[in-house]
Amino acid sequence: AYNNGEALCVKPSDGSGDFDFSRNSAATRVNAQGLVENVQILSSNLVQNGDFSEEGSEEVSNGSFSQEGSELITNGDFSNGSTGWSKSTQVTIENGVANIISNDGSFQVLVQNNITTIGKSYVLTYTIVSNNDGGLKLGNIGEINSAIGTHSFYFVATETPINIARNSGITDISIDNISVREVGQDWTLTSGASIGENKLDINANAYDYFARQLDVSTIGKTYKVSVDAEIQSGRMILYLADTNAFEVIDASGSYTFYIVADGTQIRFRAFDAALVGSITNISVKEVGQNWDLQTGWQISNNKLNCLGASSQIEASTLLNFDITKKYKLVFTISGVDSGTRSFRVYTQGSNGGVIFSYTAHTNGTYEYYYDPSINGTKLAFQTAFNQSTFSIDDVSVIEITDDTNLPRINYEGFSYQDALGSEEIVNGGFDTNLNNWTDYGGTTISWESGGFALLDNDNGYWCKIRQSDVFEIGKTYKVILTAKSNIANKLFFSSTITGSFSQADTFETFEQYYTATTTTFEFGYHNVTGQNA
Repeated sequence: AYNNGEALCVKPSDGSGDFDFSRNSAATRVNAQGLVENVQILSSNLVQNGDFSEEGSEEVSNGSFSQEGSELITNGDFSNGSTGWSKSTQVTIENGVANIISNDGSFQVLVQNNITTIGKSYVLTYTIVSNNDGGLKLGNIGEINSAIGTHSFYFVATETPINIARNSGITDISIDNISVREVGQDWTLTSGASIGENKLDINANAYDYFARQLDVSTIGKTYKVSVDAEIQSGRMILYLADTNAFEVIDASGSYTFYIVADGTQIRFRAFDAALVGSITNISVKEVGQNWDLQTGWQISNNKLNCLGASSQIEASTLLNFDITKKYKLVFTISGVDSGTRSFRVYTQGSNGGVIFSYTAHTNGTYEYYYDPSINGTKLAFQTAFNQSTFSIDDVSVIEITDDTNLPRINYEGFSYQDALGSEEIVNGGFDTNLNNWTDYGGTTISWESGGFALLDNDNGYWCKIRQSDVFEIGKTYKVILTAKSNIANKLFFSSTITGSFSQADTFETFEQYYTATTTTFEFGYHNVTGQNA
């Protein structure tokens, strides 16, 4: 209804006009022919980490060496005079600045006690406000930058106080904004390694271990290990644990390794010569979650790789199939080698066995429908020969069901009009005699008033009527014909339909969908002398 450019829509007070819904109806869709049909319902992927891209949380702490602890210096900006500081007689604090003066070359110091812990790493930051031909040092550590400006100095504590002292010259230096914070947390360093600005600097002898972090990995699990390295000379070894799980770094660059841990720590050492360089951005993340990797298999670059050993891999998420249900398995194979057989997929259980055994070496995507009650309840991939190498990706297992609990329109009692193409038969009702129809062999065909054709089998052989150029091979058609026979229970055939007449002398309608394998339509029967239709 409408009024003055408005559409009026009012729900009747008696509630009529509502849609009726029912539950547990079959899922439906409109197909390419415009027909409403039932469809199967597929579950989500039941395989966890089927594309092998899952990464765990970061296992290394402070891998960029950028972490800084809390401020350890009191009154570092001297806003509260000399509070917290001890100083020599020629050191003055005025207007928020400390002045270290040594006109006679005497030893002059500015000290704050009990700041650092011996053996730990720290960063000293400070600002040189002015300098009249002199230099400073940090306790017994050594000389620090005394040029005008703000500087950072990384050091390993050899004493507990922060002691800023005259180092050289007739000193007249003003300093401000002194800060000391711990760095290198969670790392254990030995001789040859020191914390730099967001990196670990290395100057180690051959075979010296220079850095490690504990409680990083779990034995037997696979990890993605990344590190940025700068190498001036020598080369280093990265261990994910004890002795066997290691990689060699011999040039500057960004590295990513996939390692099966044989211990619980990450360690670095110089290899077979003195090492000078630095490392940063160290990362360790677990990969291959939900997969049980046995010898000869490796997760890397978001794929499951077989390295050539006769071995298997099992998915922990696929161990409890419901034997009353059906499943569809899909996976992609790439990088197959040149052996005579590369891989197979098998199941285990009371009825388990090989469900795939591929002998052709073709990369591609494969799928398989299987029944756990027949194939077993455990899924695994396995090499077929010791030297086979290949990669597996995009593993998917979905449950196939036939109904759903989603609310849907109740189609019961509805009828649908087929969405069909134009009529392909000419004169199918025999309205214009037998135009466009021909016989076959010894068949006698005659036209009967009322619009039908009579086929009379006089020779006991083929009895057919046909029409050419009806179908296009490969396309699907709906064929309907109406016929009767003078003999009941006799077989008939057409291009599409094979059946029998249920009774004599009674017209019956037959219907079937047909995907064409020929272009000719024909109808008839065979070797029944005296039968007509």
